[in-house]
Amino acid sequence: MDQPWPKPLAIGIHHTILADLGCDPKVLHVAMHIWCSQPGYLANTVDMTYRYGLDGTPGTELTAEDRANAAKRLDAIQAALKLRAKRRRAAPS
Repeated sequence: MDQPWPKPLAIGIHHTILADLGCDPKVLHVAMHIWCSQPGYLANTVDMTYRYGLDGTPGTELTAEDRANAAKRLDAIQAALKLRAKRRRAAPS
């Protein structure tokens, strides 16, 4: 069975992307931050077993520390979204 996207990326995958695409490292850094901060990415990091290469093949196993960090970041995003919704409901119309 195919795993959901976005899959957790292999550690150091930015080196491969830089070598293959030759893009600006600063732009890649921002893009990787956005990609790896998505709630779906973080949820899959908590739930899945492996990190993946660009070709979709499984690589190293996710560690307990990887999962814990992803869960902490996901909880923070969800808490911020709840607070934002609460503030919007409380704001005068």
